[in-house]
Formats: sequence, structure tokens, C-alpha cells
Amino acid sequence: MNAKKIITAALSMIVTCLIMPTDKVLDNTAFAKTEIWDGTYDTSWYDEEETELHISTAEELAGLSELINAGQKMWEQTIYLDNDIYLNDVSDYDNWGAKSPANKWTPISSLSGTLDGNGHTIYGMYLYESQSYANTRSENVFTGFCRICKGEICNLNMDNTYIEVTQSGYISVGINYSDYDVCGVGDICGYCMYGNIHNCVVSGNIDITLKPYSTSSSDYIVSSVGGIAGKNTGGIEQCASYMNINAEIKHDFYCKGKLFVGGICGSGGNSIEQCKNAGTINCLARNSNDITFVGGICGYNSKDCYINFCYNEGDLGGSTTGGIVGGNYENLSIRYSYNVGANFSGDYLSGGVAGLQWHGVGIDNTYYLDTTAIKAIGYSDYDNGAKSAAEMQEKEFAQKLTDSFVYNEGGYPLLAWEAELQQEPLAGDVNLNGVFDVADIKLLQNYLVCRETLTAEQGAVADVCNDGVLNALDLCVLRRMYLEQSKTAQ
Repeated sequence: MNAKKIITAALSMIVTCLIMPTDKVLDNTAFAKTEIWDGTYDTSWYDEEETELHISTAEELAGLSELINAGQKMWEQTIYLDNDIYLNDVSDYDNWGAKSPANKWTPISSLSGTLDGNGHTIYGMYLYESQSYANTRSENVFTGFCRICKGEICNLNMDNTYIEVTQSGYISVGINYSDYDVCGVGDICGYCMYGNIHNCVVSGNIDITLKPYSTSSSDYIVSSVGGIAGKNTGGIEQCASYMNINAEIKHDFYCKGKLFVGGICGSGGNSIEQCKNAGTINCLARNSNDITFVGGICGYNSKDCYINFCYNEGDLGGSTTGGIVGGNYENLSIRYSYNVGANFSGDYLSGGVAGLQWHGVGIDNTYYLDTTAIKAIGYSDYDNGAKSAAEMQEKEFAQKLTDSFVYNEGGYPLLAWEAELQQEPLAGDVNLNGVFDVADIKLLQNYLVCRETLTAEQGAVADVCNDGVLNALDLCVLRRMYLEQSKTAQ
């Protein structure tokens, strides 16, 4: 078919489109078909012979938890999310603290395969647990979307999460448990155990209450709490947390409580790269024998923690706080990172970079806003890296942090992957693959006849008439845009 016939055919389609009825008008907030989880689970999608599997409903996601909790390992399998998933109606989210939503999530016990969110979001995960133990430990003392991650979780967003946990009990001083190896709470997982978490963004609330329970003053209870993971001995990369964390130690008996709270992970650290925390952390201890370490990125490093290309902008409150790491025992490395979050601990245990350190802290090209702390490391002579707000907003400052960061005019540097996500999508790119072509026209057409669903972001891009509704007129404009694009290419 020659170019003239193509143009004639395209114009004919536009005319047809213009005379189509436009009663298919939807509010701009409802582009995505929102189906709330009914509380049941569906495992019919699973085939143990397949290496790649797909989940598209909340019931199927609950089925994943059911399968793994029943003993299915999924070692070499990859599960993809094909849709956004609503575990609860989030319209009343602000009241969940007083009245819990309809559905409670059952955490995945131990994820050994790969869960790829495909850029989709799980909305409204509600989790409430009351844990009690004495000198015992199992995977059940870790909690979150999954308790333990031994595999990979990637390209996943968690929004409107609400986690409420009460932990009571004790570890006797004679039991061989290390201070950072007892309990863990995180939005993605309680414990990232030699697993990998990357390209994940989380937001919501975590409320945890620690209740030491023993008649011995030498016993203790320890918990690690993080926006992404409670404890981390694996790798966390390119993740952002907007989780607001409230942690408290309440004494019923004599033993001590220890809380390690961080914007990304509570304790362990290991490898954390290109991560951001924007959530607020408040950690309250009621007894002078209690220990709390609060860090913008990691609460407490026990040994060999490597933090590179990270930043914190969340406010921090606790007895010992650090803009990047709250406390360090041994071998902490922080490189090309910065903190601008306010710090509300005691002066000598407060640091713009780290709160308290014992052995081996290596700091390279790491900075803090000079109004957030009186020195870089609390209880230390080290005091390098203080910068004014004006200095930290200059282009030269972003360049000091390497190309993992980009200059952000009028603000502080952004992580390169973060800045890329904030870029405006290509006009007409309904399927958000970076290219505007016939596939985008077909997707909108299928949506208008109820054969496809669109996410809110896809709907916003498809609304090329900018009138807050999707109808045949948007389809016409998309076709006209494609026609003009084809003419230009000739």
C-alpha cells in the first residue's frame, strides 16, 4: 500500500473515531480496574515444571504465600507480577491504627526463588503479629511481606503498608545468640539472608513494641527494624524507603531491650548501595539500661557493612543516632553518601554520619548538613564532611558523589535511577516501554472496549486530551499523533 493510501486509511479511521459515541467516560482516578482482595487464595496458576510463572490477582499472590508456607521451595523459578494488586481498600488507610482493614497478610515464610514485580505495586498490606519466645528462635521471629529472603525480590513497590508488631520474651545471657541475630521486621522482609533486594520502593508505617520479659537483669531481647529489611546479610540495591517507623521498648520486668532501627535495614548491613531513606524514625526507650541505635540507612553494623552511594533525608529520633549508621561494632565503610535528615538524640551520641563507633570506620566522600549534628561521628574526634545547605545544592557537590548521583536544581542531589523515574513519560506511550507506536494505540483501544486494564500511570499518559477522562477522542488523537510521526519518518 502506498503512502497516499496509508494516509487516506488513517484519515478514515480518524473520521470514524470522531463520530464514535463517547459514553465510555471514566474518572481519571479509576484508569486501573481496582479489584480488592477477597481474602482467599488461588494456587491454580502454579506449575512446578515451569521456570517462569505469572501472577495477576491478589488471590494468586496469596496463593504464592500458601504454596511456600506449605513447603514448596521454588528454588529456580521466577514469579512475575502482571498487575498492581490491592490487598485492602486503602481509602481509609489513615485510620488503620484504630481500626484494622478487612484483610491481614500471611507472610511468605522463606522465599528462595525470584519475585519480579515488573514495576507493579502491592497496595494495602496489613500485618499484625504478637510474638513471644524465650531462648528459642525460628523464622517466625522475622516478619514482613516475607519473613526470610534467600532469593531475589526486585522491581516491586509496596504502598500503604501498615505493620504492627509486639515482641516479648528474652534471651538468657548464657545462650549463644549475638546481639543482632534475634528478631527482625521490614516491609519487604524481616531478614534478607544472603538474598538480594533491588529496585524496590516502599511506603507506609511500621509500629513495633518490644517487651523484655524476664526476672533476670542480665537477660535481654533484641529486634532489628528497617524500611526494606529488618536484618540484612545479603545485598540491597537501588531501593527507596518512605516508611515511617515508630519503635518503643516497654518494660514489664527487669531484662534489657535493644532496638536497631534503620531506614533501609535495622542491622547487619553487609552491602547497601544506591539507596535512599525519606521516612521518619522515632525510637523510644524507657529505661537507661536499654540500647537503641537509629540510622538513616542502617541502624547497627555488627561487622563488615559496606554502604555506597546512599543518602538520608528522614528525621531521626533515638538515644544514639547517625545520619547514615546509628552504631558500628566493627569494619564499617561509608562512601559517596550524604545526610540531610534532622537528628534528635543526645549530643555526644549523635552524628551527622554515624552515632557511635568502636572499631574500624572508613569514611570516604561522605557529607552531612551542618545543622543536623555537631560532628560527623558522635563520641569521636572525627569531624569531617559538614556542609551548608547552599553547598550541598551546588552542581559541584553532586559531581563529588560520582555519576551515581545527578544534580537537582534547587534541591539536594538525586540518585541517577531515582531521577530517571521522575522523568515525564513519552507522550502517547501508554504501555510505558519508552516507544510510541501502534501497540500503544491498540492498548488504549482494547481498554475502551474493556479488554484490557490500565494502571493510573498508564491512564495519565493515555489521556492526551488532558481532560481527566479516557474516551474515543483520546484514541483519535493518538492515531493522529501516530500519523504525523509516520509522515515525519518518511
